[in-house]
Amino acid sequence: MFKPSRLTLARKRRGKTLVDVAARIGITSQSLSNIERGVQEPSNATLRSLSAELRFPVSFFFGSDIELLDADQVSFRARTRMTAKAREASLSSGVLAEEFYEWLGGRFSLPPVRLPVIDPPAKPELSAEHVRSAWNLGDTDPIINMIHLLEAHGVAVFSLPPEYADVDAFSFWRGSRPFVLLNTLKTAERSRFDAAHELGHLVMHGANGCGVKGRPLEKEANEFASAFLMPKMGLKKSVPETLTTDKIISYKRKWKVSAMAMAYRLHDAGYLTDWVYRRVVVELGRLGFGKAEPGGIDRETSKLLGKVSDSLRSRGSSIVSAARDLNVHPSDLNEIIFGIGVVSSTPSGSDLTSGGNRERKLKLIHSK
Repeated sequence: MFKPSRLTLARKRRGKTLVDVAARIGITSQSLSNIERGVQEPSNATLRSLSAELRFPVSFFFGSDIELLDADQVSFRARTRMTAKAREASLSSGVLAEEFYEWLGGRFSLPPVRLPVIDPPAKPELSAEHVRSAWNLGDTDPIINMIHLLEAHGVAVFSLPPEYADVDAFSFWRGSRPFVLLNTLKTAERSRFDAAHELGHLVMHGANGCGVKGRPLEKEANEFASAFLMPKMGLKKSVPETLTTDKIISYKRKWKVSAMAMAYRLHDAGYLTDWVYRRVVVELGRLGFGKAEPGGIDRETSKLLGKVSDSLRSRGSSIVSAARDLNVHPSDLNEIIFGIGVVSSTPSGSDLTSGGNRERKLKLIHSK
């Protein structure tokens, strides 16, 4: 049976309005609105036109009904110039990520969710210390890989499609599972900070707070990320009395953060006076650290999805099997799984659905 919610998802994923799509396929916008609201059934010809225009197989529109995400359910870390089109397309990618994660859950034993509950709510610095303690990370060492750490504790981490670069990251809860989607076009250092920022939202603001807007919550998530990635005890252990710009650059490499974030944290922790901090920011900007990270770290990616890809490949399959089962094009999965394991052609060998659903455990060993 045709599912109107799937048409809405496909349209929003492509960043198109009702008027745009209707004009392109030769029907009225009212007719298309009726189809999306379930008032009118689309003809076979209209379905074929919608499939071609939105680049989703006709079979996609006949899957199970889906619950769309809206902005009230999501914590967005985005630039102020983010358009409604970019927001809707990103939210739709979040739904596709959820569909794919559900597909994985039917075939693999995924890590359980182990996010600390901070009740009563604590200040960001204390919240970051609490999470580090709960996850046995210590309070003096850098986080080696933020994505691996989140995945090991049950957070589903995906990448954002590249066409909407103005969306930095966002997080949400679906049932008992938290999701984080990250922009892969930013520097690796900023992406790590975004991941920690979204973790702050998840543990401090919870499922009920993800969609709450306002500068105070964003400020709290930023403070959490700064404290989580650059703990005070770690700084106290290694920061000398005199800090130079070169020293700050070396520390930013150690802690795997941007130079500006490192300078801000040192100033916030009392290691830089207001005057020295302003001078350092100017000097870092002159050296190219304002919008980039010269000599930056390698980009982080998903360990879980890599293990999934390897497991499928060992069984003569690939993630293309998931695309086929989910009735989407492989490129749509490729964009949200960090480009891991997707090929352009149909894989040879057996399909997952023909060989039974043998459960495979994915063991993720998290690092500090």
